[in-house]
Amino acid sequence: MAITLEQAQGLIDGAVRYAADNGLQPLTVAVLDPGGVLVALARQDGSGLLRPDLAVAKAGACSGSE
Repeated sequence: MAITLEQAQGLIDGAVRYAADNGLQPLTVAVLDPGGVLVALARQDGSGLLRPDLAVAKAGACSGSE
């Protein structure tokens, strides 16, 4: 089952909202499709410069596509 850009953006919005509500540090969030291809990525202001690479790698590891 594929994930649409709209769905991926909704996941990112939810993660950013959760971080703000819970006082977490700035996030970088990556959403991959079932094949491990990046669908959407968001990096909040203040998040580290290497965070996009780490976010994609973590998402791939969690999905088993790495």
